[in-house]
Parts: sequence; structure tokens; C-alpha cells
Amino acid sequence: MLIRLRLPRKFPIPRYPLTIGLEYRLLSRGAVVGTGQGHTVRLSSAIVQFESADYLPLQRRVEICIAWPARLDNGVGLNLWIVGCTVPSEDRSIAVAIQRYEFRTRRERPLRIGGQAKTTEQAVARSA
Repeated sequence: MLIRLRLPRKFPIPRYPLTIGLEYRLLSRGAVVGTGQGHTVRLSSAIVQFESADYLPLQRRVEICIAWPARLDNGVGLNLWIVGCTVPSEDRSIAVAIQRYEFRTRRERPLRIGGQAKTTEQAVARSA
């Protein structure tokens, strides 16, 4: 069964060019049938386009986790979780029509370096 997505809109939806790392899970009947990584190419309120080494078939449900670059006031990181369906793309990237999304706080994993607990990002910044 082919499902066509038609978005009612008076104005074109802007797509912002963003390059952010992501992870995805390909779902079938609620079960994970594949996973992978990639990076965003464009992002809007209706569509996320990304590139990956893998091919994703059309009309498949996908769950995407993007490590959002902005942080909350207290320094806590955010992940943008997107659930959607793969749709045809204008180029070789993978396009997903967004069905729902939410921001979730990102858990930082403390590392023990020199007897002090540091977050992963602090350890990377210090070693650079």
C-alpha cells in the first residue's frame, strides 16, 4: 500500500541547512530491524534530510536521535527525537516526513580522569 504525504500549506516550509550527527533505528511492527548513523543535511518542521552509508527503503517508520547543539541554561545537553516515515528525496539523501518529535535531556556519562569525575565533553575539550 502506497501512502502519499500531502502537507497543507500556503507557503513553502523553509529547510535549514544543518550538519549534525544522528543515529537512527528502522522499525517494522514496533520492532527494531536496523540501526545506523549519519548526519543531517537539511531540517524543517516537517522534513528531516540526512545522509548515511546505508539505504533506507521508502515508506518505512524511522526513529531518529539528533544530538542538538544548543544546551539548557544549566548546561544540560538535549537530544531531538523524531519519529517519521521515509519519503522520496530530491537527491541522494534520505528524507523523513516528521510525524512527531520531542526534545529530551541528554545524559552525560562521567569519566574518571586523574581521580576527578568529568563529563565526556569536558574530557575531550581538555585533551585537545
